[in-house]
Amino acid sequence: MPADTTSMSQISPRMRIVAGAGLGLIVLLAAFKLLVLSHGSKASPPVPVVHHPVTAVHPTVAAHKATSGVHAKPKAPKVHLDPALPAPLRLALMHSRVVVAVLYAPDAPGDAAAVSEARQGARAAHAGFAMLDVLDETIARAVAQEVDGLSDPAVLVVRRPGTVALKLEGYVDADVVAQAVADTKS
Repeated sequence: MPADTTSMSQISPRMRIVAGAGLGLIVLLAAFKLLVLSHGSKASPPVPVVHHPVTAVHPTVAAHKATSGVHAKPKAPKVHLDPALPAPLRLALMHSRVVVAVLYAPDAPGDAAAVSEARQGARAAHAGFAMLDVLDETIARAVAQEVDGLSDPAVLVVRRPGTVALKLEGYVDADVVAQAVADTKS
């Protein structure tokens, strides 16, 4: 009895499409891995280290060469600040000669607007800026030692080394703060 070879060797057109698509996908993934992923994993060759021998030079010639072409940068003068100042104010005074310090309480209505206006005024006048939270006991004590009778919000214009040049109580807009800083600088 002859074997029925026609039914065994024929693959349906649907299976041919699925097999072709699968084979194409495998080829694409292999090409992707080869071309894209292998470039990121290539290690660059190590950089060779070259050691140069040191030759002895006459000490006076070496000293003359070292000092003749190199000029030392002048050191910035050390800033002396009042140690009794609150830390945020000392930090601002380290970077700026004149600082706008705003006293505020985070939960008090209107204090956020006062802080914003003081910050804008300081920026417009090219002055430093410090926020002094009066609910922080160490800051409140330091402010009370420097300035009597202030309530929040208040704006202080402070010059190095920690001298309060101007006190503005209550809400103050940015233009007033900028003018106060300009008056203090002149």
